Amino acid sequence: MFLVGVAGHLFEIREDYQLARPLAPYAAVGMGASVALGALQAFETVAGLSLDDQARRALEAAERYSTVVRRPFHLVEAAPPALARPVGYAVADSSGV
Repeated sequence: MFLVGVAGHLFEIREDYQLARPLAPYAAVGMGASVALGALQAFETVAGLSLDDQARRALEAAERYSTVVRRPFHLVEAAPPALARPVGYAVADSSGV
C-alpha cells in the first residue's frame, strides 16, 4: 500500500491496486497508520503547527505506540508543477508492510 499526491489530491493505492481517496486532507499507511491518523486528526485543532511538524509528530506517536515503527523517518516533498496547489503530507512508516 502506498500514497500518491497528484494535482492537489491524495490517493491511497492498495495491494490489489484499488484506488481510494481519503475524506481527510491527510492519510497514513503501514503498521503505525492508526496511531498516526489519530495524531493527525488531533493536530487539526492546533493552530500554527506546520505540515512538517504534524508529519514528524505523527511519526513519533506511531513509533512510541507501535512495536514495529522505528526511525529513521524521511519526509520527502517533490517540487509541485507550476499550477498545482499543495495538499499536505502523507505519512508512512518504514516497516515495509
